[in-house]
Amino acid sequence: MTGDPMAGDPMVAAVLRRLRELRPADDPLHAFAAAVLSGEATLRAAAGHPAFEAALTAAAQDVEHAPGEPPGRAVRQ
Repeated sequence: MTGDPMAGDPMVAAVLRRLRELRPADDPLHAFAAAVLSGEATLRAAAGHPAFEAALTAAAQDVEHAPGEPPGRAVRQ
């Protein structure tokens, strides 16, 4: 993770490592995390890539849930 100060942040790096560990190799979020961790892309560039952007948007929508609802039960408005 060189050249990307945000990805060099220990918390950001930990989240990216966890994404890479938890998601299957063919999952776009796994590829996103791997690209940033390897230095292939900066966090900003990877987040703006169309394939990764769609996966990040879907994941963010999935965690928008009603109080008391488990993650994965997204509230759609």
